Amino acid sequence: MKTGLFILWRDGGDQRQMLNKLLEVNSVILSIFGMGVFTILWKGLSVITKAMKDKAEAKKKIADNTESRFKNIEDGMVAMLHSRIYKMCSEYLNDGWISFDDLDDLDYLFKSYKALGGNGTGETIYNKVKDLPNNQRGENNDVE
Repeated sequence: MKTGLFILWRDGGDQRQMLNKLLEVNSVILSIFGMGVFTILWKGLSVITKAMKDKAEAKKKIADNTESRFKNIEDGMVAMLHSRIYKMCSEYLNDGWISFDDLDDLDYLFKSYKALGGNGTGETIYNKVKDLPNNQRGENNDVE
């Protein structure tokens, strides 16, 4: 009669013989390595689970870092738009008029500034410039 765990399985040996063989194998492994088959499996699953958890944490850290960087870029864009709007508006208010082309450029900047969450200080000066008289470039720009 053939013996061995796999031979019993292949030959259709009964479950009791199979279990006895598994327990023998487990006993041999336990005596050699100091741990049983199930302990080895449990340790292996623990290592795999920890690796998966570490990988998920690393991905989350990267995502958080990316989100933070995008927020910083957005804040920087708002600051640059704010500075540009203030500079342009100050010049137009000083001149006392604004051309249609310059007003169109200013509108374009202000829409982006507002969409990114720019505050009301930029809007205040922008509205003052919108109320200025409009002239085409090259026309008599003397405003009385």
